[in-house]
Amino acid sequence: MRCVAHIINLAMKDGLKETDKSVERVRESVKWVKSTPARSRKFKDCIDFEKIVSKKFVSLDVATRWNSTYLMLESAKPFEKAFQTLARNDKKFKKHLNEKKYGMESLGTTTSNDCSSVGRLTDYLKLFYDLTIRVSGTSYVTLHLLFDEVCEK
Repeated sequence: MRCVAHIINLAMKDGLKETDKSVERVRESVKWVKSTPARSRKFKDCIDFEKIVSKKFVSLDVATRWNSTYLMLESAKPFEKAFQTLARNDKKFKKHLNEKKYGMESLGTTTSNDCSSVGRLTDYLKLFYDLTIRVSGTSYVTLHLLFDEVCEK
């Protein structure tokens, strides 16, 4: 069963290579916020300003693990307005994103279109994330779970 999870991992990593600018904007925004304690504090001030209540904080993905990209996008979703507030109030943050390149153009700050695009992608990735969790058991049999999954689709 581990090879099924491995195949899902390979397919998702390959598919995520085709992600768009929206995911890269989220990644760069999270990377900026998590890079220093001062930036994290400034972002937390934006969270407070927007009255966002969450026990969690943003997490950065790892290039070799597709599921960490899903977890990063999922963790950033509740903080959409805080990122927009940070871009309005922190000139260095905005400058950093505008100087970052995505292909031949500037990466830029997040937009409302990014949020809907990332939301759709996150919903799609969640299906594969949940499937990977279900078929990755190590101390119990999971073959029947895979059979059920394949028959449902």
